Amino acid sequence: MINAVVRIAALGCLLMTLCACVTTKVAPELTLDDRSFRTQVSHAPSPEEITYATEDSYIGVDDPLHKFNRTMYAFNSRFDTYVFLPAVSVYEAVFIPPLRKGISNSIDNLNEVPNFVNSVLQAKPERAFKVLGRFLVNSTLGVLGLFDVATEMGIDRRKEDFGQTLGVWGVDDGPYLVLPVLGPSNVRDTAGLVGDYFITYYEMEAIYDVADVEDRDTARNVNTGVRALNARSTTPFRYYSTDTPFEYEFVRFLYTKKRELDVER
Repeated sequence: MINAVVRIAALGCLLMTLCACVTTKVAPELTLDDRSFRTQVSHAPSPEEITYATEDSYIGVDDPLHKFNRTMYAFNSRFDTYVFLPAVSVYEAVFIPPLRKGISNSIDNLNEVPNFVNSVLQAKPERAFKVLGRFLVNSTLGVLGLFDVATEMGIDRRKEDFGQTLGVWGVDDGPYLVLPVLGPSNVRDTAGLVGDYFITYYEMEAIYDVADVEDRDTARNVNTGVRALNARSTTPFRYYSTDTPFEYEFVRFLYTKKRELDVER
């Protein structure tokens, strides 16, 4: 009788423990799936490990807004999963790959205008000449940019943005910043987005004038939507797929180092 009571009590404790494990929520970036080849470790890094990955290691980046940034990173992952990627799936279902490639090429060709402006502002005449050459070749031989003839001719695409221009002018990148939907950035690059927006805005307004587009609001919305879907469709990154509890830190580090190289080249 006593043994039965003890067994029942032990079973009850075990069930409560399992329930607690199930209901306890851990931030996705602080978890790892079990893998047979890993040494058994705690799935939740200690505060010391987090501090090391955030501040003291080689991947440390100036991130005083990390609480806001982590919240925004989690929001972006949910938006990506439940809104952006489903919309991309519909986009890819409606437009066959050759057509999507043509759309992507056309957008890249339109983006040669801000590339050209920023190359000039960065005092890089040789690069500006190549960008202009790409635009002229693809706008004519490439049928308004549908085909990337310039790359086949050996004129490679080089992306230049106003964030890089500010960096060339000596503006510090400032603290790391995660933007809603747009993702990794910093204070300087966020300001740069404003500059690129105005360049692209006036470029498209000029195109609407030439094409005699009457419903400008619809045209602007379609342009924004197609650009966003194309950008996400051609970006292979998926949130929480890096198999590390420090995905946030690695994304932050890779973005920061990439932007440093973009400014230096």
